[in-house]
Amino acid sequence: MTRRLTVMLLCVATLLPTQGVGHAELPPSLCRATCPEVTGGGAKGTVEILGKEVSSDHVPGRGGPAGSGSAPDRNEYEIVEEALAPACRENQRGADTLCQAALSCPTPEQVRYWIWHRVTRVTVEPPSRQVGAWSQEEGSFCLGPDDPGVPTIGKVIAQIRLDFQSLPLPAFPVRADPAPQTLVNIPTAFSAGTAEPMTFSPTILGAQVSITARPTRWDWTFGDGATLATTVPGTPRQPEVAHTYRRAQEFAASVRVAWTGTFTVEGSTEVFDIQTPVFVQSPQTVVAVRQARTELVSR
Repeated sequence: MTRRLTVMLLCVATLLPTQGVGHAELPPSLCRATCPEVTGGGAKGTVEILGKEVSSDHVPGRGGPAGSGSAPDRNEYEIVEEALAPACRENQRGADTLCQAALSCPTPEQVRYWIWHRVTRVTVEPPSRQVGAWSQEEGSFCLGPDDPGVPTIGKVIAQIRLDFQSLPLPAFPVRADPAPQTLVNIPTAFSAGTAEPMTFSPTILGAQVSITARPTRWDWTFGDGATLATTVPGTPRQPEVAHTYRRAQEFAASVRVAWTGTFTVEGSTEVFDIQTPVFVQSPQTVVAVRQARTELVSR
């Protein structure tokens, strides 16, 4: 299976190879352009990082250099170790702390990581082992939860975003006022649900998670070809959201509500965004529009 990886720019002042080294961000004006997308299937791309050009056809060092690894007829071989950490200012090699910067990948299921490698050279006869220093790769790498070596937090984040798509969010019914009939050329008020958030507290891979879902946009379809987008649900019997029908007929009105959200993970007080909205479609509501009649009344 081909694994798609996106190598993205990380603007840092220093990229030092040893554990315990911090990462100081540069001003955005000093950042270079990001690289084109590359895949693990042989295609190569380049990226300019702080003026230095490097190339990659996969995460550097993943799987070890060609010809490495032990074999019965090989007297010398190399062992390549890898360590990852979400690309957060406070993280060191092997840390698992999350921050918003680590969630800035092109697709929601990915997390941005710093990656370190260490090469150990082994000689079978005479026996020897030379352990190299940990070396951090330049830049940062967006990896999905199925990628080897991804720490637990990456899998948790991917599952949160997947679960958000399947939360039991309500399909708000549409209410029209006046009802059960309204009139031609008279504004009809519409409302659907509430703007109040909903909270969920699942346990994902052993981590307690709190998810808050909020309706943020109502896309109205009034049945006569007219549409309207609002950031409020409307208020019953009030013209906060209104539409005027121009002919007498029965129309099927509906609304599609966009939900976005935030979440927190046990052990962190930071609130993270869910960037991909979920859309929930309402059932249709029949709006009976009638023609107003004028009658003479004698006194």
